[in-house]
Amino acid sequence: MLVEAMSVGVSEAEFWSMSPRQYLNRMKAEGKAAKRRQDDRKELAWWTENMARHKRLPSLKDLLADKASRTLSVEDGFEELRARKKAVNLPKITQEEWLRRHAGK
Repeated sequence: MLVEAMSVGVSEAEFWSMSPRQYLNRMKAEGKAAKRRQDDRKELAWWTENMARHKRLPSLKDLLADKASRTLSVEDGFEELRARKKAVNLPKITQEEWLRRHAGK
C-alpha cells in the first residue's frame, strides 16, 4: 500500500498519518484524476487527427472562441432548439405513449 501511495505523490510520513478511509479516498481521487488525464489525451489525439484530415484549417481564433458563452434571446434560443429537433428527425411520440411502451422494461 505504501508503494502505491508513493506512486501518486503521497509522502511516507503522510501515508503513516492517514486513516484507512483517508487512504482509500485519496487513491479513489487519484484514480479519477488519472482517468480524466487519459480522457484528455484521447480527446487531444482525436482533435489532432481530425485537424490533420482538413484541407484548410479553421483560424485559431475560431477554434478558441467559446461558442457556449454567447448570449441568445429567448426567441433565438427556441428557434435553435426547433432547428436541432428538425435535424435529429425524432419520431413523433407522446410521453404517455413512450411510457406505455417502456413500462414493462
